[in-house]
Amino acid sequence: MDTIAFLTLFLGLALGPTDVKLSATDAVKRIEVRLDGASVATLASAPWTARVNLGRTLVPHRLSAIAYDASGERIASIEQKINVPRPTTEARIVVEHDRAGVPRKARVVWNSVASRNLRNVSVDLDGVPLTVAKDLSVALPPLSSTPHILRATVVTPGGDSGEATTLIGASLAAESDSQLTAVAVEVSGTPKRDTSDLLRAGGRPVRVMAVDKVSAEVIFVRHPAEKEALMALDVDARVHRRSGSSMNVAMMTGVSEDRDTSDVHLGADDNIRFLWPTVSMGAGETKAALFPSSRSVHTGDHGLRWWLSHISAPDSSQLRYADAVAVAGLQALGSRRARAVVLVLDANYRDSSALTPAAARAYLDQVGVPLYVWSLADPDKMPDGASAWGAIEDVSTMDKLRDATKRLSTQLAKQQIVWAEGDFLPQDVTLGPSAGEGIKLLTKSK
Repeated sequence: MDTIAFLTLFLGLALGPTDVKLSATDAVKRIEVRLDGASVATLASAPWTARVNLGRTLVPHRLSAIAYDASGERIASIEQKINVPRPTTEARIVVEHDRAGVPRKARVVWNSVASRNLRNVSVDLDGVPLTVAKDLSVALPPLSSTPHILRATVVTPGGDSGEATTLIGASLAAESDSQLTAVAVEVSGTPKRDTSDLLRAGGRPVRVMAVDKVSAEVIFVRHPAEKEALMALDVDARVHRRSGSSMNVAMMTGVSEDRDTSDVHLGADDNIRFLWPTVSMGAGETKAALFPSSRSVHTGDHGLRWWLSHISAPDSSQLRYADAVAVAGLQALGSRRARAVVLVLDANYRDSSALTPAAARAYLDQVGVPLYVWSLADPDKMPDGASAWGAIEDVSTMDKLRDATKRLSTQLAKQQIVWAEGDFLPQDVTLGPSAGEGIKLLTKSK
């Protein structure tokens, strides 16, 4: 048995007062509980339960506990993060070196609470796919001394995925994935590449290991069974297909009309998925609200309009849009890629969330996930509650959807991931002097 352990695990989003339960061996005579470094409770005996107030707003936290023996000596400590991603499927990369210390092979190690099998394993080096053997190993090509980004992704049959990233090089020892923090930035123009003091934490420079231009994943939150507005959008798209340039393209290229050339697309390598605002409660020590999700799909030949109007899920009498947006932001943060959340509203919008729209938006600002709010109806005719989301873009026609998608794509194309050495919460990191005017963080700390 561990000297001390958390019995209460925060697997989703949490705020407000909550009981935190711990276990401890007989050697432990006192436990100090800290939240973000500040002492919030001291426990002198079992049951080891502390009442901890996580605040009125959703913010990432560090919760730690320190165990002391009878003489007052510190004998153990533990920590868990709150309101940051905790995947149900995890992956690690183990790099094997030759006698000279040069990385020659890498192996993917994985674990999942959702499945004992994998549907897919992929590994890429600086964005270039590598061949994965049956034992989940990959042979590494000759490497320069500069850092290279090695990324592995595992996917279970049920669609759960885990990702690991490490840095390797001919003269660089492999870094542990847990010691790297992915910091999302927006880059405009061609800023200087001086990373010596690009990021700071606690007022001190943070070592930047690499800057990665990555593909995006966009999570859409919308009514699970909306019909009327989506059908109208689909009809509008069919009108576009039978007129103008799309018909000319089909005639000149021989592309079948089944391939919707009038649809709108994100970047060539970007993916989308849907998270539905319907909820079920998970079982366990800490009750978690679970929101179902579609699998991640590539827009490919089917564009954004097609996916919006062809993917649905079982309806529910109570929809929780704000709660789902916050969960989508949590999951987007865990992707370590360019990211955004798009909330799609309709004329029947009603929200039964525990969170307010303002609270959900504030959380996404805190963790650096851009939020877009689209409407399948005239925003001026939406129910009163919709205005709490702030600016709403009308996407009720193909032209309007195309304009909104272009704005989304433009922002995603500016995003890059800065790999910082260390383990930081989103609000820990600020820009340093070398960032200049061309780089800004996606986080908007209050």
